[in-house]
Amino acid sequence: MKRLLKRALQGYIAPFIIFLMMLFCGYTQRIRIIGKENNDFMLKNGCIVALWHCHLFYVPFHLRWRKRFYVLVSPSSDGDIMDGMLRLLGFFTVRGSTHENPRSSLLGMARRLKKEREQGAAASMVADGSRGPARKSQPGSVFLAKLTGLPIVPIAYEAEKGKRLRTWDKTLFPYPFTRITVAVGSPIYIDNKADSEELMRNNLELENELNRLTETAASSFPS
Repeated sequence: MKRLLKRALQGYIAPFIIFLMMLFCGYTQRIRIIGKENNDFMLKNGCIVALWHCHLFYVPFHLRWRKRFYVLVSPSSDGDIMDGMLRLLGFFTVRGSTHENPRSSLLGMARRLKKEREQGAAASMVADGSRGPARKSQPGSVFLAKLTGLPIVPIAYEAEKGKRLRTWDKTLFPYPFTRITVAVGSPIYIDNKADSEELMRNNLELENELNRLTETAASSFPS
């Protein structure tokens, strides 16, 4: 009985509550976008959206109900909650981990993206993964971009009023009715013949760009 209740909580109740919270917050917030051309490209074209883990509370709402959008979700119990919430927002989820058997997870994602490329399939990757270290890019995004030929579009945001959670990544929870600045960077293309050394340089470029966008968004709300 306890197992069934836990499964219902993680798979249905908690995702639905978070979904409602995200909709309420998202529709009441006032959004400013830096990099509108990049934002339009991200919303209309096949790409790989890269973000930091601390920005998971708003970015899914920003990308909601986009056609053929895939997200890699951890197979953990916490991942069950994220999986349910993302599906309610219209995302397709692929269960896998960039920590445990990352190659298999990314290859599975790549197959789906290439199969549906003509339909504008896109994906999202948390650049610093589910365990961190925070704001240090892991190679999953650039590896997926190499496999699929899709460009990486980095995105970050800051809220005028919100709460930083006491988590490893200092997740930002933006309050309802607050102002949010979303910063979207230019597409980053990865050579499909790139060797490991070049991929490391690409990964560092992505990390620097995500941190630049994070600081750009934050600077719009002087402390």
